[in-house]
Amino acid sequence: MTALVLMLAITAVSPVRAGTPARGAAVSPAEEQHARSWIRVHGAAAESIASSVSIVPLAMRVVRQSSTQANVNQLGSVAQTAQEGIENIRADFTSPDSGSLGNAERDIALAIRDFKAAMEAAIAYTDNPSREALELVSTGYEHAAAEWNRGIRTIWRLGHQSTPPTV
Repeated sequence: MTALVLMLAITAVSPVRAGTPARGAAVSPAEEQHARSWIRVHGAAAESIASSVSIVPLAMRVVRQSSTQANVNQLGSVAQTAQEGIENIRADFTSPDSGSLGNAERDIALAIRDFKAAMEAAIAYTDNPSREALELVSTGYEHAAAEWNRGIRTIWRLGHQSTPPTV
């Protein structure tokens, strides 16, 4: 039952975002200014989350190559650190706006929730390592990363900024 709950929690699919302008679409000056303001306010926190969760796939790769107890413990430690970082700053990402920026903010909020669930699954994996449990962690992480990257890239594009903090 716990595995099913974890699987559902980390593989939840976010709704399709209608109304997000296509790449290259014109952005109004107000929308650009709002996106730039979002980047100024939340950019450092976004960098922090991207940095902490980007290490997790590396630890998963090491475990897949050699599932020693030390490697499994390292994955748990990396996931715990990422989860704590997410928890410390996730409140910063809870009030989405409307329009394209709001859709991107919702993607980011959903990604943060899904990253948190994936980190919890990784920590749980250390208590009962199995190939299936590691796949759940991987699937949840990949889903969260796709949501995160979509949202972050949209905000950076709206703000005419380069190098968004993707994972």
